[in-house]
Amino acid sequence: MLKRKSIKSVRRDGMDKELDKKHSVALVYCGFYYIGLSLYCWLTVGDGYVSYFGKGWVVLSVLLILHVMKKGRSITPYILMLSMFLIEFIDLKNSLQTGTPPLTYLVDVFYIIAIILIYNERKLFISTAILSFVFLQFVQYYHTDGLQAYIHVMSDPLLMKMNWGNNSIIFIIALSSIFMQIHISNQLKKETIEKNAEIDMGRQMIEQIIVRIQEGIVRLSNFSSNLSENVMATGRIGKEITKSFSEVTSSFVSQVGSVREVETSTKEVNSSVSFLVETFHIIDEAASHRQVALTNGYKQISLLNSEMDRVSTMIVTNLEIMKKLTYQNNKIEHILKAITKIAGQTNLLAINAAIESARAGEHGKGFAVVAKEVRELAELSQKSAGEISAILSEIQQQTEQVTKHIEFGQEAVYSSRDVAKRTEEVFKGIMEGDDEISRRSVMLGLQMNELQHSYEIIVNEIGTITILTEQSIGVVGEVLSGVDEQQQRISMIVDSFIELEKLINDLRHIAGVSKGS
Repeated sequence: MLKRKSIKSVRRDGMDKELDKKHSVALVYCGFYYIGLSLYCWLTVGDGYVSYFGKGWVVLSVLLILHVMKKGRSITPYILMLSMFLIEFIDLKNSLQTGTPPLTYLVDVFYIIAIILIYNERKLFISTAILSFVFLQFVQYYHTDGLQAYIHVMSDPLLMKMNWGNNSIIFIIALSSIFMQIHISNQLKKETIEKNAEIDMGRQMIEQIIVRIQEGIVRLSNFSSNLSENVMATGRIGKEITKSFSEVTSSFVSQVGSVREVETSTKEVNSSVSFLVETFHIIDEAASHRQVALTNGYKQISLLNSEMDRVSTMIVTNLEIMKKLTYQNNKIEHILKAITKIAGQTNLLAINAAIESARAGEHGKGFAVVAKEVRELAELSQKSAGEISAILSEIQQQTEQVTKHIEFGQEAVYSSRDVAKRTEEVFKGIMEGDDEISRRSVMLGLQMNELQHSYEIIVNEIGTITILTEQSIGVVGEVLSGVDEQQQRISMIVDSFIELEKLINDLRHIAGVSKGS
């Protein structure tokens, strides 16, 4: 893709190329003028050709050097004008000795003005006019007698009636007319350049036709001498531009449809985001309630764990008491065994005493009664000891069962306490995770609000883009109408040039001139 240039750059390039063309034309005119006058003087008069040849050599040398160097384009016309007048002033000073006719200088002045008119510059023309008027005053001052003699020789009644003041007035009026023409021409050229620059910048806004327009500018900047072919090329370029604008208009229309679809989709997404934000707020409220429930559950689990510790402590205390009770029962059982043993031995002693009292006869009756009472007491003691032993044995069994149940209860309490601790740890982990979830939920809520705000901005911007695109379609339509009108005019010019080419071919055929001659 070609590099896009600004209006100033395009205008500067055009002015430089125009100045180069003007320099070339001035160079050719100067060459033809001085060489022609030198040949004329040499062939007719036989004298004066050296002066014109010298003038031409100096002027052409200065103009050629500046034209080749491509530097100081804007001051080259002034240098050319000053060099030509400097030569004329020097020649005017020497004319008193050479006897050069004064009207020769008038011809030179008009020639200088004609050369300067090639550039069509107001300031340059004003400077040239002032120097021309001053130079003619010098001619009048130095050659008054020569001018009167020449007018008398010419014997022209019109010249004889005119004086130098009238000539100056006519000269000023002519220069003023030329100045007005230059002024109007510059204004028209300036307006044309500005309009062309505005058109170029307007075309640069559409990237799809930049290459075609720049190619057209390149073709227009490289205009050749064959004007008909360039007009044909301009017609083709105009058709391409019309086609391109039509394609751009179609693209804009399809782009508007696409932008509207994007706007609809964006609004739907925005609605979904809004619904998602509302849903998230509901979830956030539920999460807050869940957080409160988890906190209460954690407190209840902590309280249950404390109660389980108390129950565990009470069970341990009861288990110790039961162990002590079992130990005391065992001691009583040992005592009862000792009592039973003593009662058995006492019974044996009572039996032996009864046997001995029976042997003693009457003397042993009292002892027999005592032995009987002792034996009965021993049997009663043994029987009571047996009953107490049975009761103690039953108590021992029940105590052992209670101890086992307490131990089972202790294990259950330990297990429940472990479960309660693990449950507490689980609740603690859940609460920590829920805190992290709540924190991230807050961040997510902020991001969702930002996302909703961003989508609202996007929807508004897309609506603005849609309006601008529709406005662009209107502008492109107006430009397309203008391009169509321009294409019609170019087509008319092309047709005119075709007719002109036919007429030229007919004239060549009638005159018998070949096309290559």
